[in-house]
Amino acid sequence: MKKKIVYIALMASVWCVAQDLPTDFSKAEPITVCTSEAGNTVKLCTNLDGDYLVKSWWQYYDGQWTQLPDDSACAMVTLPTDTTKDVYYYFYGERILSEQIVNGDFEQGNTGFTSEYGYVDSTGTSTLYPEGVYTITSAISGVHSSAPKPECDHDHTTGHGKMMAVNGGQDTGKKVWAQTVNGLQPNTNYAFSAWVMNWDRSNINLALLEFSINDELQGRQFSPEGGFGHWTQLYTIWNSGNSTTAEIKLINQQSASQGNDFAVDDIHFSQVEQATRFVHYSFVTCTIPPPPEPCVDSLVYRKWNDFMFCDNSDSVFVAYQWYCDSVAIPGATKQYLYLGKQPQGEYYVVATKTTGKKITTCPYAFDQLPPSAGTEEPATPVRKVIYKGHLYIENNNKLYNIVGGYYAK
Repeated sequence: MKKKIVYIALMASVWCVAQDLPTDFSKAEPITVCTSEAGNTVKLCTNLDGDYLVKSWWQYYDGQWTQLPDDSACAMVTLPTDTTKDVYYYFYGERILSEQIVNGDFEQGNTGFTSEYGYVDSTGTSTLYPEGVYTITSAISGVHSSAPKPECDHDHTTGHGKMMAVNGGQDTGKKVWAQTVNGLQPNTNYAFSAWVMNWDRSNINLALLEFSINDELQGRQFSPEGGFGHWTQLYTIWNSGNSTTAEIKLINQQSASQGNDFAVDDIHFSQVEQATRFVHYSFVTCTIPPPPEPCVDSLVYRKWNDFMFCDNSDSVFVAYQWYCDSVAIPGATKQYLYLGKQPQGEYYVVATKTTGKKITTCPYAFDQLPPSAGTEEPATPVRKVIYKGHLYIENNNKLYNIVGGYYAK
């Protein structure tokens, strides 16, 4: 039987999203590490940018899948200590392709949506005392004295932004929040997500919330979980069928007067794309190189982000060999190193003096500078020049600065 990834949006609901975990391990991306790294912690990322509504990391080791605690696009994983066994890691996510909700994070204030609740301006700790009203705030304790401070003074988006704070009324069936989305693709899956929080310190008579799309209830009634100040996510997949419009509504069905206080934030509705990464870690015995001789600093200089050179102002060097991550670069035996592309890794050069003595420069990583034009390869020798307090590269009677321009000497 195939294992499945299952996301339960809330315990009070039956909404879930299922995705098969990999069974063909030959398709995993191979990553080889030295046995000396056994037990180390490494960082794994999806390599795909974007806002994810659903994220999950899994580990396959010793014949079984285990979900990891990380719920971000990157995970810190600990490699096994037994180097005779391989380990696999799998990421599954659903990322936003095009956000459809306007002002779903409420950072624009009281705009972009409709409500049958009354809006009140934030004027003090009694702002939200009437039932059946809402406001937009960044600190709920500042609009109602029943909201614990600071536990309820953080929105879900950034922790210091805005959210919709609601004092639920006894008259059920009213729209707390509603928005109509047009221009949808027929027969297309859309992800709907929202975050809710109880902010009443008594934790009684929690809101009974319903989200519907085109008057079809999405799951069952649910209440915020985890006690006051705890954000809980609602998540479901909705297929548009023949519809090109979605009317999304949030309704509170709690009729109790005491309690019944909640906040809403980060409402998303978007077409989604599934994103995965499947990697296979295996161990090999690595040869440990002998300790290098002390390196010499201040001999290697950069030009643009794909060119560096070894200073030979005193004409003491007669031969060069460039290295990348301790591996000799074939053919890189000139005074300068020109790659013509964004380099990866650390570079150094072993320069040989006229006496035969070899000097090893310290490793150097390129900065993210503009690339060179690639049309003029300097002749040797090149040397550094300090001109009016700035570093230049002198060649063919020109002074080149490190970002590519030059001045006639």
